[in-house]
Amino acid sequence: MANKYCITFRTSKKSGAGTDSDIEMQLVGTVGETGWTNLDEAGDSFEEGDINLFFFEFNDIGTATVVRLRTREESSSPDSPDGPAWHLDRVCVYPGEVPQEIRIILDSPIGATQYKRRLFENALLAHPNAVVFTHDNWIYPGAYSQRGTANEWTLTEISAD
Repeated sequence: MANKYCITFRTSKKSGAGTDSDIEMQLVGTVGETGWTNLDEAGDSFEEGDINLFFFEFNDIGTATVVRLRTREESSSPDSPDGPAWHLDRVCVYPGEVPQEIRIILDSPIGATQYKRRLFENALLAHPNAVVFTHDNWIYPGAYSQRGTANEWTLTEISAD
């Protein structure tokens, strides 16, 4: 049976926190896990200080316990030793249909997109069904990982708070 999920990713405000890397996510829960899902939005995703929202339907996984992220930079260059790292602040997983009183924030004609996304995320974080995963650390794509080489995926697992 397919369940709806709203997932928010908050990129930190640290200098250089954003990334253009390919990012895939997998959720692990108390009764199952999702497949790997590409995280892509129109325009630039995962920019410094941004909140990215995704709405998915997955088979029931129970309560989310782990978020797995794979990152890869296809145009990795040895000339860029810092690489396209991503400083992820947190992930919020909301299982089910987002309540109308929260969803209406996104439909408002007033306010900039990121302002509305911050209000939306704050409302989700306050909801008892939301599961929050705090990372507040750098994620490096394959070429800049201790374990990987260019074009390999680097896996990061984040457990629920």
